[in-house]
Amino acid sequence: MKIYYVSHPYGGKQENEAKADVIVRALQTEYPDICFVSPVHAIRCPYSKTDYIQGLDYCLELLRRCDGIVLCGNWQESIGCVSEFMLARELCREVISADEMLVNTGWNEALAYARGEEFA
Repeated sequence: MKIYYVSHPYGGKQENEAKADVIVRALQTEYPDICFVSPVHAIRCPYSKTDYIQGLDYCLELLRRCDGIVLCGNWQESIGCVSEFMLARELCREVISADEMLVNTGWNEALAYARGEEFA
């Protein structure tokens, strides 16, 4: 079974954690033969009490153990997500966007968040 790392902007914001949760839930439902892991959910150290570089190191180590990366939201505007993307490319991991995986699936809320939009 392949393992895909789900990269989503976080910044310690509860709303970003909730958006990542919706996306991961939709991906896991649509692709049951792939294991999706989210660092937002897997690495539970307190954001405001953890050195940024140490937290990013945890994320990058998790990514190294994955077969690919799924990019979500406005990942291009996040230093952490861009770092994850660059490492995935360096490691020759599969890189795919969540909106490509969720288009035409009926998961409208997840698709909106995957595109970096709000869901109305």
